Amino acid sequence: MAKLPSSFSNYAQLVALDKNLTDHGALAESQLSEEFPKWLKKFNAVLKERGIQQSWKDMSGDFTFATKTDFLVCLYLYSSQKTAAHALRDRSRLLKAEIGHLVSAYIKVGKRTQALLEHPRLACVILTSAETYLQVFQSLNLVTAARQKLEALRPLVSAAGSGKIHPQDASLYALAEIVQQSTGQYRLRELANFIQTGYAAHGDGGEILSEETLTKRLQRFRKRHSL
Repeated sequence: MAKLPSSFSNYAQLVALDKNLTDHGALAESQLSEEFPKWLKKFNAVLKERGIQQSWKDMSGDFTFATKTDFLVCLYLYSSQKTAAHALRDRSRLLKAEIGHLVSAYIKVGKRTQALLEHPRLACVILTSAETYLQVFQSLNLVTAARQKLEALRPLVSAAGSGKIHPQDASLYALAEIVQQSTGQYRLRELANFIQTGYAAHGDGGEILSEETLTKRLQRFRKRHSL
């Protein structure tokens, strides 16, 4: 199977740590053994309905059995709307909001701590005791350092939860690489047809895809992950 960036290799394990997923429902990964065979049956039926069985046979004819299985599992996940990737994107959005609250709180605490050093009525306590002054000054440094750490983390979390990023992009990358490595071409026009067939097999109309759409999405994904 095409090698994915390490950050995408253990979605299901990471999300399994979060026990409160009632807002997402059962993840596609956790239902793979039960739902994938049903989806595959529908996928083959939709291929026939849309008259693209031969196109699928031509492409998959270059796959090994293992590669074909990898491709179909990736396609199943890509065309699902309830994967671990979707859940992690939403959790990243939540984390971004919580970081924002913490940063605001640290700013307020920092200002109040700074005020201790400048408060005219407290000068006789703080400025005449080296130990007291040192402890307050160190506290201010700790608060500032914590805020800066959170501010540095915020853009990373923001990117992970961005609406401009499609949660399925890792699966798309894997699909494209499987096709390229097996056939020598990316064949994105055909891949777009199979993805939309995958959506239909899930009972979902999905998004309208084209060769151009997939090309741009893959370019952005490679750029983000230096591939």
